Amino acid sequence: MKNRLFIVLVMLLSMVFAFGQESDDKYAVAGKLMEEGVALHDKQKYEDAIKKYDEALKLLPYHANLIYEKAYSLAAMGKRDDAKKLLEKLFKKENAEGNLTPAYMMYANYLDEDGEQLKALECYEKALDNLSETQNSQWTQKIFYNMALTLSHLTDENKKKVEDWDRKLYGCCNLSLRIHPYHSNTLFVLGDFMANEGHYINALCCYSVAALATEGAAEDINPRLLSWKDKSLTPESGPRTTNSFNKVQEILKKEPSEYGLLYDVLMGAMPLACPDTLRSPIPVSYARNDVFEDSYCPFFAEVQRRGLLEFFCHQAAKVAKEKHITNADWISMHKSEEEKYNQLFRESLVFATGIEDGFVPDSVDFTTPEEAHLKNSFAMGCCQYYLNHTLSADNMDYAAKYITQWSMLSPDVTIKIGDSEAVFLKKPELLVAYVAGCSFSALQSGEGSSTDIYGSGIIAALNCYIENKEAMGTIEELDKLVELFKNDEEGAKKYVEENYNK
Repeated sequence: MKNRLFIVLVMLLSMVFAFGQESDDKYAVAGKLMEEGVALHDKQKYEDAIKKYDEALKLLPYHANLIYEKAYSLAAMGKRDDAKKLLEKLFKKENAEGNLTPAYMMYANYLDEDGEQLKALECYEKALDNLSETQNSQWTQKIFYNMALTLSHLTDENKKKVEDWDRKLYGCCNLSLRIHPYHSNTLFVLGDFMANEGHYINALCCYSVAALATEGAAEDINPRLLSWKDKSLTPESGPRTTNSFNKVQEILKKEPSEYGLLYDVLMGAMPLACPDTLRSPIPVSYARNDVFEDSYCPFFAEVQRRGLLEFFCHQAAKVAKEKHITNADWISMHKSEEEKYNQLFRESLVFATGIEDGFVPDSVDFTTPEEAHLKNSFAMGCCQYYLNHTLSADNMDYAAKYITQWSMLSPDVTIKIGDSEAVFLKKPELLVAYVAGCSFSALQSGEGSSTDIYGSGIIAALNCYIENKEAMGTIEELDKLVELFKNDEEGAKKYVEENYNK
């Protein structure tokens, strides 16, 4: 059945989700032109894309979505100032059509780049105010991350003009991470802020989770760590911070081991920073520690308690200075630790902060079953995201691509595609929902395949159908199945048992 799943899902990678009937009015025509423009932009045919947008703008001169896409293509051509002026023209128009949030986001980024951080912050607030009902937590996360980044760029003079500047930066990072706990760029902003405040071990927690989330991030962390050689602790720092930081400075004065600088620092500092119990108060900083008490530090404490700290350090520092043996080689020789660690990751508070609504991972960066296996927790977050949002929400096509590619490669999940699932083939988005439901259930339970997992996939696909029926259209077979699962628990159970092995 795995081969058939592969063939079906490969087709999905090239499909675009489209809902509703096309009409001849100007909105439908402009929408089609914008679609064509985006496709040309993705092929780096920026001038051709702009021609499509201009054609659409003749029909809808002040439509925010069209102007944003045109500005995006202008910027890609190196015409950043033209893009900025185009956005300014849009904002001067009262009652502009469409969704202004992306346009405000882009303009705020330009203001930040131009050193106008205070104006940029106002613009990000407008982006938040203009979030539409279809824009989901992913957009909110992007706005809070960019606000945090802009706040980190403020001069000392401008910091005084922002009320509680430091708390605001910290709060934006916290809100971003509650939506996407693995967002490496937010973790770097927060880590740098913590280090500047004198809370180096908190910073180290951020950096190491960022390295875990993004392979290669270790190379961005090393120069940050080396800058700590001559730093000192703040008076507010606690005893655990003092001991840990002294150990960090001691390590920084030595030549890195065969496993790399980040590995050496993590192995030296984390045992001193984390007590040997989960969810205990962890005074790595007496000033700002709520995000860590809720997530990262208890996670490290439990990693240590289960004897998995060394595995974590190798996983975080896979890209490191090579001498005799690489981190990746060490991991390949410790498969039992890897399985225990993956199980912990499923249980951890780090993951729990973002699992309720799910999140879309930053990139599809795996090509082998081994790499897919290491992304199991990210796949869980992506499955939850797909199942908890309507199909018109942002990034759903990307989430579908991630789930599709991961499920084709995963050695941990076997998904049945047989005659009883043929109804889901009528709508590719339903098939993705079915795969997402099966995958999440399988990873959560640790079982590769079972009737319960199959039932979870069926329910996920039916819920997707119910939530998106108006846009998708009626499917008689699914209506009958919905009624069965809604009204007859025994009948639904019998359906699953009878169809699971077919």
